[in-house]
Amino acid sequence: MLESGSEIDWQKFMIRDARIQKHDVSVRAGGDKTKVAFSLGYFNQQGMVENSGFERGTARLNFDQDISKRIKIGANITYTRNFQTLEDGNLNEYIIVTPLAKPYDANGDLQLWVDNISTPNPKFLNQQTVDERRSQNLLFNFFGNVNLLPGLNYRLNTNVNTRTAENGQYRTSKYQKGSNIGSRAEVSSTNDINYLVENILTYEKEINNSNRFDITAMQSYYKDQDKSFGLEGFQLPNDLLGYNGISSAQIMSPPSRSVTERTLSSYMGRLRYTLLDKYLFTVTTRVDGSSVFGPENKYGVFPSASFAWRLEQEDFIRNLNWVSQLKLRVNYGAVGNQAISPYTTLGEVNSYPMLFGDGSYQIGYLPGSTLPNPYLKWETTKSLNLGVDFGFLKNRISGAIEYYKTNTTDLLVRRSINESLGYTGMLTNIGEVENKGLEFTLNTTPVRKNDFVWNVNLTYSRNRNRLLKLDGSVDANGKPVDDINNNWFIGEEIEPYYNYIFDGIWQQGDDIANSAQPLAQPGDIRVKDLNGDGKIDATNDRAIIKNEPHWIGSLGTNLKYKGFDFLVDFYTVQGAVKSNSYLYVFNDGGSLTGKTNGVKVDYWTPENPSNFYPRPRQNSSILYFSSLAYQNASYVRLRTVTLGYTLPKSISRKLSIQNLRVYASGNNMWTKTKYLSYNPESTPGAYPEPRMFLFGLNIGLL
Repeated sequence: MLESGSEIDWQKFMIRDARIQKHDVSVRAGGDKTKVAFSLGYFNQQGMVENSGFERGTARLNFDQDISKRIKIGANITYTRNFQTLEDGNLNEYIIVTPLAKPYDANGDLQLWVDNISTPNPKFLNQQTVDERRSQNLLFNFFGNVNLLPGLNYRLNTNVNTRTAENGQYRTSKYQKGSNIGSRAEVSSTNDINYLVENILTYEKEINNSNRFDITAMQSYYKDQDKSFGLEGFQLPNDLLGYNGISSAQIMSPPSRSVTERTLSSYMGRLRYTLLDKYLFTVTTRVDGSSVFGPENKYGVFPSASFAWRLEQEDFIRNLNWVSQLKLRVNYGAVGNQAISPYTTLGEVNSYPMLFGDGSYQIGYLPGSTLPNPYLKWETTKSLNLGVDFGFLKNRISGAIEYYKTNTTDLLVRRSINESLGYTGMLTNIGEVENKGLEFTLNTTPVRKNDFVWNVNLTYSRNRNRLLKLDGSVDANGKPVDDINNNWFIGEEIEPYYNYIFDGIWQQGDDIANSAQPLAQPGDIRVKDLNGDGKIDATNDRAIIKNEPHWIGSLGTNLKYKGFDFLVDFYTVQGAVKSNSYLYVFNDGGSLTGKTNGVKVDYWTPENPSNFYPRPRQNSSILYFSSLAYQNASYVRLRTVTLGYTLPKSISRKLSIQNLRVYASGNNMWTKTKYLSYNPESTPGAYPEPRMFLFGLNIGLL
């Protein structure tokens, strides 16, 4: 095939250019007391792989009505309908197929096997599957404001959100991949409804020109109920009806049914006080009660306080004409996290159907894999924020500098436990994590003239996190004990990598026999003997590998000249490290066995004594292979480029329209990185972020 030039690029064969279209129309009407807005939207996006795509239709109605001087009501209704189709398999299954494979048979038809009977044709399999997902969402919000007394107001917010979904998957009788052989149908449906009711009472009082305050009290109740049902069947008599023929399946799995509920009851009180329009004080306390916790720990109390000083109002700054805004602010407070599934504290059981020899069908129950913990409680995050907001030269230079430090205690995590207990893990409150960082935003307008405006925007952020403590366990020397099984290391960042340290490739002539790896051969991976004891073991020779970015930033600029507008936006992540499965995982093409297609690397041979990648081998696995996969995932990306033109008002009015703008935009235009994957932000195997070109037209009618 190489001589005939008939090799195939599976990436181009499976991935296509896809179209996107988006249409929106909106209408607004009303007067002093009544305001109505209605909009329709349609979005259609082809998937990059055949048989995949997403379609969405949206309708929205907003209504506001002043009943009287003291009463105002309003409603917002949004209806969304989605339809999604998904492809079979994933990106890695496409790109690791050998380029010498033949997707078509002698008649030009797609064939199941591309190399005898070991590698299935991903395009053929994709045509033998259907995966359709439909959903409808209706969101209704009603609010009412009543002025009870001078300064005293009551507001009611109600929110009802319903979502229904139906999924259908089908695999034809021709489908063969691994143990998945023959026809299979699956249908499932979900029905989710949640509602929120908020009662808010606010009192505002201006004591005099120098003093004013307001008090807010809030009570809310939230409830969510989720129901789901599923069926799965195998060996359907034919493929004509797809998943709609599931009732004729010869083998049916037990149906699945799930009903879950969760509620949240909250109370909040807030006092805000302003002195001399310069000094702003706020004190807030919030109490939240969640049904997902045990009876002793359902409620959490989360106070906060903040202070702001408007320096531009002080006499010693007010006379500085070049200062437009200068505000110092500080706040400290706590928030809670209840992100666990309902009934976790109660303990769950799994059903196990069994067919006995006499033909009877019985179902038994056993505990699940998670040990119940009735003492779970709220995870709490306490934060300190210090900030400066500034604006100079009539805000031609503006921005903010902010320092933050947050400490999260009683983290809700699933911890691995000894399986001899009959469970593999348990949810627990454990440890403390610290996050601290600096954020900087700068907005400038270097040029501002009648026909020409140039803006430049810059952002910078830096975050550091570390695990301060776990469960308080210490060793014989009183040193806190790390939890290596869960990758938790006290004093280090959260979830770092923990592995052997790659130290090159063993070469011919190296003294391998007297090294820490005496059984190695030339071309094998060499790792560091970190404790220098002359041997490599998991206890002493693995090290923590940090993966957090050093900093993240963006740089954007936009120009406007008469009717033209132009925007460019760059984004960068620096100092990140990621493990790249393309370099060592067999199913991702990183095995160096020659059995799969993979990333081209500089591997070792006697004629090419590389020091970067080991020698290929056909059958045996490569020791310490994952140690070489940690790569610099820093990157610079040109995120957006947009060019637009707005028709002058004098011309648009002659055309009986309010405004008209045409534009062209490109997203994800260019990325510079050393990370050997499609996207340094995503896990290898995820679909690459597409480069998109948009052409649009905005029209406003009179």
